[in-house]
Amino acid sequence: MPCWRGRRWRAGLWATSAFPWARPTDCPTWPRTDGCALPCWGCGALRIPPASTWHPPRGDCASRSGSPSSGTTRSSTARAWPNCSTRWAARTSGWWPTRAPTWNFPERGWTMPPPFSSRGCAPPVSRPWPALFPFDGAWMKTLDVSYEAMGARTARFDDYAGAEREGARADAVRALWGGQLVALMGARNTHGRFAEPRVPSPARACTGYAAWEAGRGSLPYRNPDAMENILCLAGTLRVRFGPDLTHEIRLGRFDMLSIPADVLHEVSCHGADGAKALLLLNGEPDCAYPAVFPGPLPTAVDARELAALNARVEPGRGREVDPDMMAQRVTRFATLVPYKRALNARSAIPAEATEWLTASSVFPLLVPEGHVGRSQDAPLKGGPGLYVAIAECVPDDGPLPHAHFDTQESFFVLDGEWDITWGFEDEYRLPVRAFDLVGVPTGAMRSFRNTGKETARLFVIIQGQERMSDTVVYSPEVGKEVSRRFGPEVVEAFRKVNITFDAERA
Repeated sequence: MPCWRGRRWRAGLWATSAFPWARPTDCPTWPRTDGCALPCWGCGALRIPPASTWHPPRGDCASRSGSPSSGTTRSSTARAWPNCSTRWAARTSGWWPTRAPTWNFPERGWTMPPPFSSRGCAPPVSRPWPALFPFDGAWMKTLDVSYEAMGARTARFDDYAGAEREGARADAVRALWGGQLVALMGARNTHGRFAEPRVPSPARACTGYAAWEAGRGSLPYRNPDAMENILCLAGTLRVRFGPDLTHEIRLGRFDMLSIPADVLHEVSCHGADGAKALLLLNGEPDCAYPAVFPGPLPTAVDARELAALNARVEPGRGREVDPDMMAQRVTRFATLVPYKRALNARSAIPAEATEWLTASSVFPLLVPEGHVGRSQDAPLKGGPGLYVAIAECVPDDGPLPHAHFDTQESFFVLDGEWDITWGFEDEYRLPVRAFDLVGVPTGAMRSFRNTGKETARLFVIIQGQERMSDTVVYSPEVGKEVSRRFGPEVVEAFRKVNITFDAERA
């Protein structure tokens, strides 16, 4: 049935077996099993929960469960089905939901009740359900996230800056990359140098922190299966590239270079004060992120650590690359253009309307090839599932509370002091500062505010599936205020660039 609110087609069909298109994926909360797959309200990944592991929602997936409706269950013992908008209670005649549930499939735009089967997804139901359920708008309902859950999705610079400086792995990293590498964010099954990340994220990208002392740098290497995006955080970086490393690009603070897959390159600190960078690798969901070195490696590298880093020696110097093309794959912070100007020119949306909704200025850096939306004019085009931008705010400024329903949005603090807030009315607050990272779950209302005394910046990382729309959803009250201030035609113009006003309280 069509949903007038989300303008998507929804299906309310009752399923009695596994969906044929559902496939098992790794999940930070549930073990990998065979059987039906359900989407997670927290991160959007498909989950396969066996009946033996039912528990109240926790961690990344807390919490969509409501209280059991009175008079609909005969048992005082109710268990919460993960990521569901209802509770289940034991009855003598089988298992019965306390109210009609709905499930969210954002990639397909469907809202469906959960599948019942004897294959481990749920106990069988002893009586039939109707073929169709009335749609209750659950796709637009936001997610409640506890302080504990958000804390588990936060990486503090003070905690990770001193990590991994000793031991065989640290020695191998220094021998190969010339400095420190720390895995910050990625899928639970991420391999290679960014394995065991501190913050979970969808599988198409992983993020790491790198630091070099003056005069230090990596050996030449290439990423055969992934694009590497290098954002300079401090100091000056020199990146040499090409089969013979004859070309060079230098990056200053907040400049970014996007290096295509299989291009040989080396990264080094070019300055007396050291350098820091954020590295984002973008590949297929099952990418192992190998690093290939063309020449002999230092004898000090431990073979077991080399395998753990998924690094290897392989003849070949990578693909030829046009230096002019590479020069076009650099974003210079000083020349970035905020998307409020592009929206004004392309969609006749007043710049002040965009600024009222969002941060003072949002500078898109990279979007997937063919992306359509508010940031489609970004200077760089990359692979599926990754969009990055820099948000800049004057003191005491930030966007209004909003949610992303098919992507995860993460905030890496570039400078200044900030509050990351969440909840439908910004009830929760998490103070952060330079180089802290927070990954906000899919579906949670969130915002941020510059609490310092100077203009400051965040690096915004948005990750999702291959065809993510990255729709941004505000509350209906915000939509009414936009209509009152700027006119109903501006509300409609925002909808055309995937900014809507349909969020509901969890």
